[in-house]
Amino acid sequence: MGGGNLRRLGGYHLDRLRQTLRHDFINYDDDLYVYENPNVVSGLTRPAILWAFTHAHAGSWHPLTSLSHMLDCQVYASMPVAIIFTNVLLHTLAVILLFLFLQQVTRAPWRSAFVAAVFAVHPCGWNRWHGLRNARTC
Repeated sequence: MGGGNLRRLGGYHLDRLRQTLRHDFINYDDDLYVYENPNVVSGLTRPAILWAFTHAHAGSWHPLTSLSHMLDCQVYASMPVAIIFTNVLLHTLAVILLFLFLQQVTRAPWRSAFVAAVFAVHPCGWNRWHGLRNARTC
């Protein structure tokens, strides 16, 4: 399977998730993780980083998730479209890396592409990636 098919897999995935760029934050947990959390919204400051490693929030202790969201807020100033775009890029990268890994270990490019495509389009795949970032599972 050549690079063209890999580009198609990544391109298809990006196109499928493009619609999410029109979304706003949701009230499920974005308020706890991002826009109503003053430690996160402040960005990567010394007190916020210390807070991330010493406090639990939203029912879990997950400093890397907090730091990731702090970086988003520092770079994007809490703009939902930019933060969602980061998640879309990270998930697309995960799809491509999964394909490359499976192709390397199985030497079965079409099967690897199929599994990566299922991960890309299946809602549980997105939830697992988002959950990885938020220290939860699907």
